[in-house]
This record gives sequence, C-alpha cells and structure tokens, in this order.
Amino acid sequence: MSSIFDLPKEIYEFLAKPIPQSLLVRGPPGAGKTTFALALLESYKGPRFYLSSRVLRQELTNEFPWMTNGPGIRVIDATDRRDNLREAARLQNQAQQLVIDADRDPTTEALWLPSPIQEVWSQVTPDVPGILVVDSWDALVERYLGSPSMAPPSTPDRTELERMVLDLMSRGALFLVLVLEQDAQSQLDYLVNAVVHLGWEVHEGRPERWIHLLKLRGTRIDNASYPYTLEGGRFQCISPIPIRLDTSLRPPEPDPSRNEGGLWPGSAEFARAFGRLPLGGLTIIKKELQVSASAPRLLVLPMIAEVLHAGGHVLHVLPPNISAETLFANFLPFLSPEQLLRQVRIQTTTAPRDVPEKLAGALLPPPTPGEVNSSGSRIPGALEFLRTPAGGKGNLAIVWVSALRAMNTTNATLYTAENLPSIVLQATSGAPVHIVFVSPMGDPLVDPLKAIASIHLQMRSRVGRVFVHGEQPVTPQFVLSDGDQRVAYRLVRIV
Repeated sequence: MSSIFDLPKEIYEFLAKPIPQSLLVRGPPGAGKTTFALALLESYKGPRFYLSSRVLRQELTNEFPWMTNGPGIRVIDATDRRDNLREAARLQNQAQQLVIDADRDPTTEALWLPSPIQEVWSQVTPDVPGILVVDSWDALVERYLGSPSMAPPSTPDRTELERMVLDLMSRGALFLVLVLEQDAQSQLDYLVNAVVHLGWEVHEGRPERWIHLLKLRGTRIDNASYPYTLEGGRFQCISPIPIRLDTSLRPPEPDPSRNEGGLWPGSAEFARAFGRLPLGGLTIIKKELQVSASAPRLLVLPMIAEVLHAGGHVLHVLPPNISAETLFANFLPFLSPEQLLRQVRIQTTTAPRDVPEKLAGALLPPPTPGEVNSSGSRIPGALEFLRTPAGGKGNLAIVWVSALRAMNTTNATLYTAENLPSIVLQATSGAPVHIVFVSPMGDPLVDPLKAIASIHLQMRSRVGRVFVHGEQPVTPQFVLSDGDQRVAYRLVRIV
C-alpha cells in the first residue's frame, strides 16, 4: 500500500549526497514551504541553521515546538536586521584599499552578501558539513537591496547577488536551501542543483496538496509527484500504492465505546473519519474504475472481522472477479469451519469450484430467472439469514454492484434502479443489519440509494494513490495508506 514518509525518498537520497548542494523550494502562499523546509532540517544529520526573514523566532518555536527538542536547530532571526547594500558598499571600499582587484576576489566578494549569510558561513567548517535554510530568500534580498533608485553606483543587483551566494556556497561545506515566495521560474531554477515545487489544488471543493520534484541533479526520480499533508504541523508525503494490496482478514481493532449505538467498523481510522455503522442503515462506497478492487476491500474487511468476532452474521455478494475460494481462504485462519458455516453466507454469480464439501453449506446458489421469494428477496435464503439476530451487536452484508449486474444478465428486471431501494429497505427495516454497497462511480443502479444512505464514500485514483472522501457525512480528503501488524490501513487527512 501507500506508505507515509516525512519526505519523498528521492529527497532523502539527495540530502545524503556530498556537499556542496543547493535546493530551491517554490510554491504559492500557504503551500507549506516552511513546514517542508523544517522537515529538511530535521532529517539532516550535521549542523542546522534556519535563517528566518519573515517570522520571529518565538513564533516559529510556538508553531513548531519540536524544534527545541534534542540537538537544536540554530534559528537566525533576520526579521530585524538592518544591514543593506549601502553598508556592503562601504565595506567593499575599505577592502579595496587592502586587496588588489577586489571585485574578483572571493573573500571580498562575500562582503556583498547579507550579514546573516556571512554569519552562517563563518560557523561552518569543512570537516563538519551543515545545512542552511533561508526562508525566505525573497524577503531577505528585497529588504537588503532596498529601492533600486537608492542603490550606490557599481553595486550588484539581485541576479548578481544570487550568483555570488551560490558561488560562495560551492566553495564550502554547506547544503543551501532557498525558499522563494514568488512562484514563477527564475534564473535560480537553472543555477541550483535541485528544484521542488509545492502547491495545492481543489477537487470537488476539497484541497489536495502535491509536491513536484522538478529537478534533483544526480538523483534518480522514480516518483516525480507526491501528495502530502500538513496535519499536526508536520510535513508528511504519501508514496504510491503497489499493484497488489494486502487484503487478508485480521482481528478488528478494539471498540473504545462499546455502549455507543451502531456497529463498530473494526477500524479507528474509519470511525474517526466517517463514524460508526448504524443498524438498519446503508453505506455506499463508490470507486473510479482505475481504483483496484482491493482498495474498497481494505475498508470493509475490518467491518467483517468485527461482526464475525462478535458472533454476528455476514452475507457477502461476490463480484465475478472474486471467487468464493479466495474468501474461504481469507476466513478460515480467522474462523473454524463450524463457525464459518454458522456465521457466513456467500452469494456468487457463477458456480464455485474447488470448495470443500464441508463448507458448501455456506454458499447460496445464484438466483434463477424470475426467482423471487415471498419476502421479496432476490437471493433465496439471504434475507432470513441477514435479519436473524445472531448474538452479536448486528449483522453485515457486503454487496458488490458488479455482482448484481452479473445476475441481471439472466433476468434484466432482477435488480433495477426502481426496485433496489425497496429491496434494501425490506432487508434493513427494523433489523439488526447494516448493508455496504461497493459500486463503480456513476453506476445508475445505485444512484437512488444515495437518498437513504447513512454513509456515502467516494474513492478516486490520482498518480498511483487512492483518495477517499465522504459525501455523507461531508469530510475532508484522505489518502489510503498502509497500516501495520495491528491495523489494516490508515487514512491520512489532507490539510
């Protein structure tokens, strides 16, 4: 699955390269450039300097208290520095009396640079490489240069200053990070070793944050774009999801509020994001075609595990691409054959193969054309099994809409947009049951169900990641990410 990192792996590799190196960070206001720059500092092993030209030192430590923990980051507060180009010109004139051809001498050329840059340069030694973040370079250099009309004659402009600072750093033991407030390309994009762009865009009213690795000289870029979040004041990016996901059944997470109503979804991540599963209610999970079927299965497996663990009944209406044999293989490490026969029913669209005879009782035969029982169920035996109290807190049905479509090939009126809501209401009304429908995005068969759904989720694929958000309840955007030994998955909130 996706994994959560403080920084993209390519950035970690670039930080480990021999110095000197230079990195440019661009992006619009509010993109998280400062949070990203601090993540760079936190990951660096040598001396760390943060030159702030916009935010006071106290404001930084208040917003990012971790900066004061452990080996510290030296914060150079340049917000009140008053050195300028006039003072630099005076120093140059004094130096010219001592050095022949001073304009070309690297030592005296450094005198043109703002004093905070010189201060850091004086503290870095070749045997202990360090890192300097200038946040922001725009604010520092604009205040330093002042009005062009007031600049002394024969003094460098911004272009020359940028060349000077990079030339100076190229002769030292320093990793230089320049944070820009201007989002447009400049000559710095060509002069530095690396360029990253941070930005955010809005999809269906919900923000998505992306970091784009535009240039990392000498570093292979396997993934040029990563979604990221600033949750909790930390920069965290999400790697792509692999082709195959781990959809094995595992014990549910403990229910912290057993006295609350509804079914515990087996996952604290799901409960925090979307709530519990109301009995007599319905959940719709819609996914884009590009989203693997394994992604919605990750969400529903903890629900299944919770109901089975509590002794409830589970009905699973399988799509053609998931076999009963696969489901049995998932369940048997979790349940004994006797428990499976008592608690599970599986509806398939085709006759299963290689199912042990002792488990055949858990299978429901596909409905034949025109077959509807007196209770209105299109699946004989399913409704009674689902509505029967089973000693747990409730029962659960997982219905794949592609399975209903497959059943409709033998009887076009078996499941329609007109009769499906009434079938669902018959199954759930006054019963200890929750039904989950998994559907392709835009399938008209389930559109009428939105009006009666307690929970309505959408899953979309973007650059190898699965984004999840709630239409009911309305939620922010989440990225589906991997869990660990205890949890099946995590939902990373994008803020």
